Amino acid sequence: MIEKLKELLEDKKQTINKLREVESSINYLEKEKLYLEENVKKAQELKVLEIRNKLKKLEFKLVTSAKDARLERKYLNKIKELEQKLKEYEPYFYALKRYKQVLPQIDALKAQKEELQSKLDLLEKQIKELSKKVRKNGAKVDKPDKEYTTLEDLLEPK
Repeated sequence: MIEKLKELLEDKKQTINKLREVESSINYLEKEKLYLEENVKKAQELKVLEIRNKLKKLEFKLVTSAKDARLERKYLNKIKELEQKLKEYEPYFYALKRYKQVLPQIDALKAQKEELQSKLDLLEKQIKELSKKVRKNGAKVDKPDKEYTTLEDLLEPK
């Protein structure tokens, strides 16, 4: 019984560590999302995606319907102009792309966090029940000692 309790306590410790990792990842991605939101708004104001779509349409028109040299030159000038705009707005385009990647990652991590939290609650309940049984049977429960760092440990050369 005591071995089972020690096993549950170790599993709880690992679950807590994993939960901390997931929470720190969520915090990082939330901060990144906040930063990206500003750039996404700016990209929407500048209509970056519309410019890219116009560029694709012009390139298609150039390839398919430009039989006249004057018309072809006109399309090429417009394409060149749109490509310059897109180069200026490239960071905003990247922000849009990254923002779309961050949102599902945050959702997945939140689901994982909830799963770990429910596992932790279940482990705590099992530990509590098993501790009561062990105490009733008269055995002493060896709870793992917290690892404290003493001043001597810090000052000793390694």
